[in-house]
Amino acid sequence: MRTATSTGPGAPTPAEWIGQARALLEAAAASFTLDGTPPPQGPAPSDRDRIEAIAALEGLRGAVGALQARLQVAFRDAQVEQQREQGVRPEHLGRGIADQIALARRISPSQEQKHLDLNAVLVESLPQTLEHLASGTVHETAAHEVAKAVRTLGEADRAAVDRALAEDLPTLTPRQVARSARAVADRLQPTAMTERHRVARDGRCVLLQHEEDGMVRLSALLPVEKGVAAHAALESHARARLATGDERTRGQIMADVMAELLLHAAGAGRPCPPSSRADDVDGRTAAPAVGIEVQLIMTDLALLGGDDETAQLNGIPVPAAIARHLALGEDPADPTGTEGIREGTRWIRRLYTHPATGDLRATDPRRRTFPADVRRFLTLRERTCRHAHCDAPVRDIDHVQRYADGGETVPGNAVATCQRHNLATEMPGWRKELHTDPATGATELRVTTPTGHRYTSTAPRLRGPAVGDATPEDDRAGPGAP
Repeated sequence: MRTATSTGPGAPTPAEWIGQARALLEAAAASFTLDGTPPPQGPAPSDRDRIEAIAALEGLRGAVGALQARLQVAFRDAQVEQQREQGVRPEHLGRGIADQIALARRISPSQEQKHLDLNAVLVESLPQTLEHLASGTVHETAAHEVAKAVRTLGEADRAAVDRALAEDLPTLTPRQVARSARAVADRLQPTAMTERHRVARDGRCVLLQHEEDGMVRLSALLPVEKGVAAHAALESHARARLATGDERTRGQIMADVMAELLLHAAGAGRPCPPSSRADDVDGRTAAPAVGIEVQLIMTDLALLGGDDETAQLNGIPVPAAIARHLALGEDPADPTGTEGIREGTRWIRRLYTHPATGDLRATDPRRRTFPADVRRFLTLRERTCRHAHCDAPVRDIDHVQRYADGGETVPGNAVATCQRHNLATEMPGWRKELHTDPATGATELRVTTPTGHRYTSTAPRLRGPAVGDATPEDDRAGPGAP
């Protein structure tokens, strides 16, 4: 592990004082004999002791959070200054900084960017709130709620909110802190709420979350007036269908109608209200033809031999039995095939993987309309950004050796990345290498950051190891190394 500069002769390095802190925590855990056995020395801890220890650890968590916030902001400032000295264009200053911190923290860069932005407000503008966090009298969530409430305020008003909340902060829950901070901010600057709303509207988006048993959760972050109106419209359709004797639940009808509306709109190129007829909104018939390609990845054994190996549908695990129905153009909810899925202009591309290695072995040649075969292959193999700890969708195919440095545009010099990482690794001090294990064929991306830390990420297997296979250590996101 790379160490920071010592503050004086004989001062411990970060690795040393972190090791000492861990040793103390391990000693504390041993004294509490968490498995219920008597401690080696002294009386057994009481429940009162355990509660006090939990409270003390929570306070320690706050102290760690405050220290980490200060370190993150100091690192940001130093990196920006270094980039300025390197001649980085003003509009690009700061690029790649949160990405480095994210790698160290093992979280996505988008998560860290939000965290860093709040910590900057906390460290630079809210000294009393930061002191509460450092002393363990408030939770980090509460401290960040204050930072969120004052982001659009000037320094003087931020300081006023900080002072106004300081006395009561330890007695409030994070939600109460958020309400109180926003109320004070709105009194100080009547336009603050409008500005916060404008910022929030800019964050509107659609999210797709993987759920269990072949399901996904599709949600949208919308301005309140649109979200409430959309939900009311879905409820109205559900009530109308229930009144006609529809046997589905209200929630099922709302979900089916939402999917049909979106698919109708995509197929017609414009919003299309659902018909009042049951066969148009019952979730059992197809929407108008939609030019959408769904990527189904499964082994030939799973497709043809009855193997139970889990398949992948656009990166989402799907039971083999359901995948077989999809590949054959049947409705998974109707195994007899009496209500088949109408394909229209929608295609399912079946990609077969080697049953032992999990590598892509062949591509169904029936549809070859996308000219960038390398892009398609890498996007399907990676599924999310190839960089360590990043699960953002693939947006770019990046040259490992930069094109400007003589890198070739060939599969062996390409990885699938999110747009953020593609831009970050173009900043000064970043280096990328791609290594292939000659024995297994697995490719490993090695990224070195401007501080000299190296992180590794191995291309994901398209299928898991068979039962009884040795499971290799997951090195999709290896630790940083000097």
